Amino acid sequence: MSNLSRLLVIVWLFIVLIMVTCYNAALSSMLTIQQIQLTRRGIDIGYHAGSFIEGVIVNNSNFKEPSLLPYNSLAEYASALAGGSKKGGVVAIMDEFPYIKLFLAKYGSAYRLVSYEPSTNGFGFVFPKGSPLVPDISREISKLREEGELLKLEKKWFKKDSSFLPEDSQAPANLTILTLYNFRGLFYIGGVMLAFMPLAYLIHFVYTYAFLIYHVLVAPPPLELQMLNFL
Repeated sequence: MSNLSRLLVIVWLFIVLIMVTCYNAALSSMLTIQQIQLTRRGIDIGYHAGSFIEGVIVNNSNFKEPSLLPYNSLAEYASALAGGSKKGGVVAIMDEFPYIKLFLAKYGSAYRLVSYEPSTNGFGFVFPKGSPLVPDISREISKLREEGELLKLEKKWFKKDSSFLPEDSQAPANLTILTLYNFRGLFYIGGVMLAFMPLAYLIHFVYTYAFLIYHVLVAPPPLELQMLNFL
């Protein structure tokens, strides 16, 4: 293996090492965050007074003997979160997604949604079995969704004061997803080295053979050879 080949292999091994290290760090961070559970005894959790959320918190195995504090308004949510457990508040609020969405629309610059798994973005409609209103309402809701009217209403009512999970304030808190674009600098370096190696080899090849041709065809023969020809 030539020196140029060794250099190219070293560069690519360096690139692979950096990529593997970054992905391992990102994966470890993701797994660590996903495994965070509110298991500390005496933790204070807020919920919407009169909501079924209280039963969800109690029955959730991730919480051990939480202190449940009921609240009745978005302002009380914000005040409790701002104070924290040490000041009589809470460390988290659990509520139905539409209410959390409304809360973040008003206080989204200071708080963020940690996790949710909703099947829909709002409440459902319940009708008696066989009701003639079901097909008409389903058709109109589908029409509003296809025409983008539901999204416009959502932006109008839930993103008026501040963005729901705003991009500017959300980006630092979210996990950074690594893509090939994040490693573009490494690929630039590798590409430059990959393009430089053939060029360097070609220059070395031309120089070596030009040197040999010059000494064979152009350069004068050695002194011993000249004297032998003279004799």
